[in-house]
Amino acid sequence: MKGKTLWGVSVLSEGSEQADPLVGTLAKTAAYLGMDWGGVLVGNGSRPGDVLADDAAMKSAVSFFSG
Repeated sequence: MKGKTLWGVSVLSEGSEQADPLVGTLAKTAAYLGMDWGGVLVGNGSRPGDVLADDAAMKSAVSFFSG
């Protein structure tokens, strides 16, 4: 896995700070495996399709994997 990039994508029904443990774990995993850390994209929603109404997440998603 060394040299590859690890990204995280998740949807939460509460505030984005609830993703901090997940983000920390993924970042440490990337470091342990010698991977680049690409960051995390977190959206808000609790039912299928809800995240589509999260304007900030949708805007970030457009360029998330490009850098």
